[in-house]
Amino acid sequence: MIAESQITKELKKLDRLYSKSIVKGDQKIYSKMAIIECCGWVEQTMDKLTLFIKRTIKKDFNRKYLEEKVEKNNSFSYEHFRQILIYAYGIRLLEKIEESIDNIEEFKSTLRTLKKMRDNCAHTYIHGIQQTFNAPSVIISHYIIVLKYLKFYEIQIKRLNS
Repeated sequence: MIAESQITKELKKLDRLYSKSIVKGDQKIYSKMAIIECCGWVEQTMDKLTLFIKRTIKKDFNRKYLEEKVEKNNSFSYEHFRQILIYAYGIRLLEKIEESIDNIEEFKSTLRTLKKMRDNCAHTYIHGIQQTFNAPSVIISHYIIVLKYLKFYEIQIKRLNS
């Protein structure tokens, strides 16, 4: 369910381009692209994990309703992810998952960091203010942490919901 190979390849490519670039403006572009791509992937992966239950829903109108709920959830903070998981799977299943996570604060904190980085990138013009952006290698380190937790959620959702 979690498609990681393409995003991993893209982030590594952006990191290589960033490292080879001697033009500061190009480095900013690679940095912004890395954070936007990473966060887009996180959001889509959260949606996929939430929609995994769709295969067990019998009524078409209920499947569509769930899809609409997920579509309207346009953030990737832990609180938003949690709300949509509760809606799809119920509080008890989410409670079981959260109880089995060793360090959920690391996941929450990394998502908050990525969101701040994404908002900074999305709401600034590259040639505007003197702005610094994190190198793609920094994004990759955050991505690896988020990936670890999303994989854990995937395993638990499949195990507890089969």
